[in-house]
Amino acid sequence: MNAIKISCPNGHRIQASNKLVGRTLPCPKCQQPVTVPQASATALSDTGVMRILGEVAPLPPAPERIPDSKRVCPRCHRANSASLSVCPHCKCYVGLAPNFLNSLSETSTRPTAK
Repeated sequence: MNAIKISCPNGHRIQASNKLVGRTLPCPKCQQPVTVPQASATALSDTGVMRILGEVAPLPPAPERIPDSKRVCPRCHRANSASLSVCPHCKCYVGLAPNFLNSLSETSTRPTAK
């Protein structure tokens, strides 16, 4: 038996036989009148979905990859990717110094001992 799943106005879920399509029946729980609609259409196939969506523009070409530059670790002297900020071998910080540190080292003058 193919059943059609519907809801009454109060939200009760009901299953009705295909033989009852178009008839108005009372809900078994609340007695509100419910009309049994036509069974829903079958699911679309993949081909049907593609026809609805239409033609798809081709993807733009991938950007050219820039070769990964290397940075030498000051502690273990191994070459690492420049995108790394910590050496994976010795865990030493190999990233660039933040701008505020660069400005401090350029402008600071150490007092001389007398």
